[in-house]
Amino acid sequence: MSSPSPSAASTTTTATPLPPPTNEVTNLLLLEHINLSSPSPEEMSSFYVKTCGFVENQQKNEAKTGRTIWIDIGRSSQIHLPFADKPQRIYGKILIAHPSPPFPYGTTQTDPCGNVVQFVRGQRVGIIGIEVEVDEAVLPAIVQYYRQYFQATISDDGLLRIGSSQFIRFVPMKSPPLPYTGWHVALYITDFSGTYSRLAHSSSHSPDTLVFHQHRFSDKCKTLEEAVAGHQFRARDFPSENVGGNNVGEKEVVYQMEHEVRSIAHPAFGRLI
Repeated sequence: MSSPSPSAASTTTTATPLPPPTNEVTNLLLLEHINLSSPSPEEMSSFYVKTCGFVENQQKNEAKTGRTIWIDIGRSSQIHLPFADKPQRIYGKILIAHPSPPFPYGTTQTDPCGNVVQFVRGQRVGIIGIEVEVDEAVLPAIVQYYRQYFQATISDDGLLRIGSSQFIRFVPMKSPPLPYTGWHVALYITDFSGTYSRLAHSSSHSPDTLVFHQHRFSDKCKTLEEAVAGHQFRARDFPSENVGGNNVGEKEVVYQMEHEVRSIAHPAFGRLI
């Protein structure tokens, strides 16, 4: 993989419209980081530092083992770049607010793994949203998932609100996008125990719960007590619509996107990076 130059990777597009800020903040408080594994974290880091103008978090990088590189995006957002055999790509866009970006609004840059970055207008630097392309047939199940388990604010057309101004926009496509590549987002929530319990006790998921354990990280929380002690857990699988009640064993996973779900008691909450 070679790191693209700004001119070679630049594409002019229509500026992405942003939803207006809201005063009605619900369960989802903050989208803190995006994790994008890669066979070459160094090349990925070069893109985000040299092309996008962000900085490596030297303190975090020196403290961690392995080849994970942390990229600071403003004072409250990061992109994490661990080593992995296969690259992780978001089919859509990473949207970053910036008052004076290194390349014009309405253009995009593409990182070595194919992730598209677009700057949008904003007073502070930080990740403001993600656009994710999904099969239009599974959009209703995605909407139901966030409403039922996270009790989050999401519109029928797939706009998931996070805090007052962040969001994930699920963009329905008539042709199914390519398969999920394993990337994840870290979200802080207010109803930590309630969200865990709703996911853990879902009768739509068999043989396991909707709490996700089969991952490479240390937070494999199989009980609420373990999740509370570690201040986080993970969720990935989206069940098909209207699967519940006594339908244990009839669940079908129709979409996947990993969430690193954190409580506001997490030691990293509200830190100044």
